[in-house]
Amino acid sequence: MSDQNFTGIKSSGPGTFWLIGFRLDPNFSYPDFYTVVREDPAYWPITYKDQIILFQEAKTAQDALDFYIRHSRLPSSSVTDTPTMVLDFAQALYVLSKASRDETSCVLNIINSLLDMLKAVSIELPPLYHSDLYLLADHLTFSKEFGSFINDQQLNRGEIIEALQWALGAVLTKSMFFPKPDINSQ
Repeated sequence: MSDQNFTGIKSSGPGTFWLIGFRLDPNFSYPDFYTVVREDPAYWPITYKDQIILFQEAKTAQDALDFYIRHSRLPSSSVTDTPTMVLDFAQALYVLSKASRDETSCVLNIINSLLDMLKAVSIELPPLYHSDLYLLADHLTFSKEFGSFINDQQLNRGEIIEALQWALGAVLTKSMFFPKPDINSQ
């Protein structure tokens, strides 16, 4: 896996917060939900009680960050309500199933982002998924072409897609949607 995770984000130094969107539904061009990640020095999603904080509207980003900061006892900070990156699962699944090149790095960004999120909530990938995703991420870090690599390494596109779906599901099970009616009072 690349040392440069969330590869579409240019580093601004520790303590910087970024709004990240997740697009799952191929019928829409905008994200289905969001999180904020903190560069410190890796890119880690904001959490509360070991759950990643997600929200459905970009305009909620600052409120979610304020909530995180209040419970993490960090100095106040800000985040824009314009996503720095949109992790496009719909596009990545299409690219993985039909293409041989990751021209926009959507597959690499999703793999690296999911791996970071799984680490943040202490979830380990099953061994086969771990091997496939790390091998592909390492390759995509240096080359946009992956079709022949998959064949040469005897990887299975369907298993890679299944690994991404498993990772997304695992991240979602360790997440909470903000705001919750009773959580803002805490």
